[in-house]
Amino acid sequence: MSDDQNVLFSKIRSFSHIAEFPRDDYTRHIVTLDKLGRVVIPKDLLCRNKIAEKQTLFVLFDKPALVIKQNERGYEDCFYAKRKVDGFGRIVLPADMRQQLGMHNESQLSIYGTDDGEIVIEKISFR
Repeated sequence: MSDDQNVLFSKIRSFSHIAEFPRDDYTRHIVTLDKLGRVVIPKDLLCRNKIAEKQTLFVLFDKPALVIKQNERGYEDCFYAKRKVDGFGRIVLPADMRQQLGMHNESQLSIYGTDDGEIVIEKISFR
């Protein structure tokens, strides 16, 4: 593990909410969509956004990405679905949204947080 990763993980363990994280600590994570359409939300994003097990989240279709929010405010006109986080930090992405974005089983996805407390999931395109 590199020194930068050690520093980041020590910061994650030290702080408990988003207000204490500087903006440059946001990291893009690479996750894999499993056969059941689930992705794991990385622990640092769960902690920053104070997302608990079995909490209901809103998955919004915001082409070319999916946006996960704790409420639907600001996206009332968008198509969204309610999903619960399981005990392993996973969330099921709606099948119709995955298909429209070309996300298939075993797809590599980029997941990151925003300053607004949103979590963004994008398909990684290999050229």
